Amino acid sequence: MRVLLCGWPKSGTSFLFARLQETLGLAEDGLHGNQFFEPRPAVEWPKDALVKALLVDPVSTTQDLYEPFEGWTTAEAMEQGSLFDVKILLLRDPRDRCISSFFYRWLYLHAPDPHRFRRAMRWIQHKELFPSDVDFTFAAFPCPKERQKWRLDMAERLHRLDEMIVGAKEKGWVVIRYEDLLAGQWGSIERALGRAVITRGTQSKNFNHIVRSRGSESWRKWFTAQDVAVLTPIFQPYLVKWGYETSDVSWPIDPLPTLNPSEGSVYMYGLFHHENGPYALPKPLWGRLKNQIKAWLGRT
Repeated sequence: MRVLLCGWPKSGTSFLFARLQETLGLAEDGLHGNQFFEPRPAVEWPKDALVKALLVDPVSTTQDLYEPFEGWTTAEAMEQGSLFDVKILLLRDPRDRCISSFFYRWLYLHAPDPHRFRRAMRWIQHKELFPSDVDFTFAAFPCPKERQKWRLDMAERLHRLDEMIVGAKEKGWVVIRYEDLLAGQWGSIERALGRAVITRGTQSKNFNHIVRSRGSESWRKWFTAQDVAVLTPIFQPYLVKWGYETSDVSWPIDPLPTLNPSEGSVYMYGLFHHENGPYALPKPLWGRLKNQIKAWLGRT
């Protein structure tokens, strides 16, 4: 059975990929052989394959692109879908996704600019202390031109994703929301696979650093009234189509939010200063000794 999993970056694709691995009996094999994690499109795939592809279809091509990810366009994903027995399109509330995507952009693999990182860190730390003082969209894009460019880019990408959803449903894709998986609603995937999905499966330790909250509706804490005013015209039509909101309901934000630094400044600090990256911090002496001992034991 060939299984294809597609979704925007920070939509829960790694979360679902780990559970599909276990369900298909691939978890012990590692990321090789018939498992493909964020590959390029291919002409053919093994007869038993699990493929996870990120949907990256930006409008802008400038270097300061908001989401520095690589992946497939929606057109490539639809074309590749014809080569698979089971096709899954994973959605996530775009309000939560844009927050997670902002924080994850500081991972060293994305070559973040140190000056931009320090600027963003100052605003996020201030917001964590005084949540109502700083709009999230401002913290993410202090420059008005960048902020406007991102809004236009996001509007077009949401439009393209919505068109893909319509086409995917017509071609038999399983279209499911990340929030439904968190609530234990795996029925559509179970039916497509012809077996039960093991939801208690564990994600590979290689991905521990990417987990931020594994929850939903964090936008209620991070957004201000100004964020709602700015983003509602862009997101609301799709929130209604995808079942996140009704047309006559506004976005109720937390009036007295408490922001956990482990999901904000501490998380982005860890990504930027990851031990494998160019901005890694010196390890404590005991940590270095443990690594040296492990390396020595591995050679004996």
